[in-house]
Amino acid sequence: MHTPPVHYLFFSTAIFFAALLMALEYDLIRNWDLKPSEQKKLQVEEIFVLASILIAELLIFSWRRMRDRADELMRRMAAEQDAHQSARHDTLTGLPNRKLFAERAGEALSNSWNRGTDCAVLLIDLDGFKPINDTWGHASGDAALLEVAERLKSCSPKTGMVARLGGDEFAVLCEAPLGGTAATSLAQGILRELEKPIGINGHNIAISATIGIAIGPANGRRAEDLIHAADLAMYEGKRSGRGTVVMAT
Repeated sequence: MHTPPVHYLFFSTAIFFAALLMALEYDLIRNWDLKPSEQKKLQVEEIFVLASILIAELLIFSWRRMRDRADELMRRMAAEQDAHQSARHDTLTGLPNRKLFAERAGEALSNSWNRGTDCAVLLIDLDGFKPINDTWGHASGDAALLEVAERLKSCSPKTGMVARLGGDEFAVLCEAPLGGTAATSLAQGILRELEKPIGINGHNIAISATIGIAIGPANGRRAEDLIHAADLAMYEGKRSGRGTVVMAT
């Protein structure tokens, strides 16, 4: 509901009370022939009515001001939350972005170090994704990326995190316990899932991926080092023929 501006409320209240005062004076003149005691009683009654109306107006005005301030606070909080969300999430897929992924990887490394367990970063780069945009258009490319994001979420551990680091590059973070064998098995399952054709606009689009795996804290005690190790392993897989899984050394 639209709230009138503050100056409008003051202006309308002033006009209202001016009209009431004029009505009071007219009533007093009209009842001039009353006895002094009766005139005084009439004045008291009308003043009481005026005071009651004034209090009611002030209460309404205060309530509106409080409601406006509450609405403004909610709008600011929502805007801050949206800004926070946008700063840490990919705008297309809604997945965590590189910044949030690095933060969570750092937390996972800290937990692994304290518990004496492992965590894993799987860096996933789609093979030959550019021709999809060139052949079918960017809308089809975006649809393919959305499907990839859903498939990664469906085949990744519930306790892990799936992120889009940028372009056609994704990542999966898995917390302990997850050694090299389990991480490789997970990566192979992801490859099989991504190799299934994607139906877009009546066409079946085939994609593949290359995955680099880094195990923390063995391959890096900082999030940046662990992600970099997985990135190097992924590029090694690209050089060796793509569509493969490579473990960082």
